[in-house]
Amino acid sequence: MKNTRNLIIFLAVILVLTIVARGTAGATMPKVSVTTPQAAEISDTVSGTASVTSAGTIDITAPVGLTVETIPVGVGQKVSAGDPVATFDYNDVQETLIRQTAQLDSQNLKLEKLERSSSADHSAVDNAKKSLDSANTAYDNTKKKADSLPSVSKAKAAVNTAQTADKAAQDALSSAEPGPDQDAAQQALDAADAALQKAQDNLAAAQQAASDLTTAQSKIDDAQTAYDKATSDYNNAAQQASDTNRQNSIDATTLQLDIADQEKVIADLNALVTTNGALLAPYDGVVQTVSTVGRTTDTSPVVQLMDNSAGSKADMTIDSTDAEKLSVGDDCSVSSGGGMYFRATDTATIFAIAPPDDRDMVLVTLLLPDGDWTRGQSLSAQVVISRVSYNVCVPLSALHSDNSGYFVYTVAEKSTVLGIENVVTRIPVNLTAEDDTNAAIDGPLDRNASVVTDSSKSIDDGSRVRINGA
Repeated sequence: MKNTRNLIIFLAVILVLTIVARGTAGATMPKVSVTTPQAAEISDTVSGTASVTSAGTIDITAPVGLTVETIPVGVGQKVSAGDPVATFDYNDVQETLIRQTAQLDSQNLKLEKLERSSSADHSAVDNAKKSLDSANTAYDNTKKKADSLPSVSKAKAAVNTAQTADKAAQDALSSAEPGPDQDAAQQALDAADAALQKAQDNLAAAQQAASDLTTAQSKIDDAQTAYDKATSDYNNAAQQASDTNRQNSIDATTLQLDIADQEKVIADLNALVTTNGALLAPYDGVVQTVSTVGRTTDTSPVVQLMDNSAGSKADMTIDSTDAEKLSVGDDCSVSSGGGMYFRATDTATIFAIAPPDDRDMVLVTLLLPDGDWTRGQSLSAQVVISRVSYNVCVPLSALHSDNSGYFVYTVAEKSTVLGIENVVTRIPVNLTAEDDTNAAIDGPLDRNASVVTDSSKSIDDGSRVRINGA
């Protein structure tokens, strides 16, 4: 009986401890929110904030240097084409026209000079070539003459031989007895003298020919040097003329643009003369900005109009990576952020995509539909690149990743020593696609699984949790 009572007490204690342990564990368990995988549409979008700019802004300018006398219009005023929007002193306009016309005449004269081509003088090269050809001809003639004579060395040898023979003939004559022997010796001496003279004449001719040949070669060298210099001078002059012509062509092109601008200035001045100094609106529009009376005109507008009939544009700046997804002509959803300019969502069109700037950002211009847009109005813009439906999607908050890849946590009831509890299981998955809200995944995930989307504490595989609302 006593043992039975002790067993009952023991079991009661165990029960109390279990209840206390479960209560304590439940109080410290992470609380999680769960959802089940759903079929969803994943969109690839490019979003940004755009600012409205008028496509029909009209800058009305006047020739530089005139003094504004009156501004007969005000901001917000509607004007029609031909209405005066500013006036200038008539005499001032005429004097400016005279000065600007004189400047145009000077520019045209300068352009005529620039358009004249210059060329290098080739006559020096031609004359030097003639001198070189003449020197070569003279050398050839001199060489032919030299070739017809024995060489100087042979002529000298012949003179030496003739001198030896003449000396021998003289000795023979000296030793000959008067009579026939002496006569024969004299004849031999005469012949030797004649041979010696001829050899000496040949030597002199050979030496002269060699000297003439050296002189002719020297003249060729001099003529070649002169020809080379003339050719080099001509090439330098030709290059300089070419460079000058190229520079003149560049200067002429620039000057032609200046002349076109100058002609526009003169045309504008003539128009002011015709209207007695009044600057007229070229189109219908609404005055946006006006100049101040007494200001000297520069390149900035005297009056600026907005032509609402021409439509409006909006500019937004996005990262170049996003810009690569866009093309001119793509549709873009735009809507204001509310407030006094609230509009429903409209469809704009991408009008232009600029190249990336030094910060790798791209300016995208949108052509807005007809409507009462206001310059400077801020718009939310979104371009949908693609929409694809996927069968298994979870909120982005449910998707996790580490070095092993992507994974989600699921929660299921399991029997533990403390009873039936909600236990977390880590499920590896592949990321197929994602947008700002959902992720399409692929993996061993049951469509009815309870996927953790949020947790009050850090969880891991095997964690025991409580489910919010359960």
